[in-house]
Amino acid sequence: MWRARPASTTFVPADAAINALKTSVDQGFTFTYSDATHGAGDSASTAFTVHLNGVNDTPELSASLGATTYTDTSADDPFTAVTGQLTGSDRDSSDTSTGVYGIDGGTTGGHDVIGLVTYDVSKASGYGTLYVESSTGKYTFVPADAAINALKTSVDQGFTFTYSDATHGAGDSASTAFTVHLNGVNDTPELSASLGATTYTDTSADDPFTAVTGQLTGSDRDSSDTSTGVYGIDGGDDWRPRRHRLGDL
Repeated sequence: MWRARPASTTFVPADAAINALKTSVDQGFTFTYSDATHGAGDSASTAFTVHLNGVNDTPELSASLGATTYTDTSADDPFTAVTGQLTGSDRDSSDTSTGVYGIDGGTTGGHDVIGLVTYDVSKASGYGTLYVESSTGKYTFVPADAAINALKTSVDQGFTFTYSDATHGAGDSASTAFTVHLNGVNDTPELSASLGATTYTDTSADDPFTAVTGQLTGSDRDSSDTSTGVYGIDGGDDWRPRRHRLGDL
């Protein structure tokens, strides 16, 4: 008896399409066999079924800027805000369009306009505030200059961005870290005098001259340093006034 030569078959799955499934479906095919010598009517067929079990996939979140660094110097430094873009994605079809961006532990419902962007989520820290626009994923960190200048050592301030599919609740969410590296240093103190000069004018008579007084004010951007400041006179003695032939200070 004559037998037909076997034919090889293969099914190549479409990864993205299967990952996009959230429910189970079957995809059916039909193999055919026909004896060419007798025409199309002399044929056979058999089924081939692909069973696809879908599930709600976990979304993913990435940030264009995952960390930033501010370095303090001994001067009074200004620090500039940084901005970035969050990108959330979900392998399940249609879920990405409903995603909402945020900050773990942040405050929602705000209306902070910075650089023409209206941020509605924010989280404050000791060294600045992080803002997110929940609908687009735009974000910015606005540093607190005084607090960073007050640092004498290096510290890290961490935040966590979030992305959730609003149609499925907070349980269907992703997160990514954002870290602010702060390099502190011992700042140079500053000193001001309420009276920086005085004038005495001699006349031809025997003139009396009156003493003047003033107030020195010292400050230091480093936290706690100002309270330990000591005032003095360059070249002076700490137990008696500095003497000069034209007067004592």
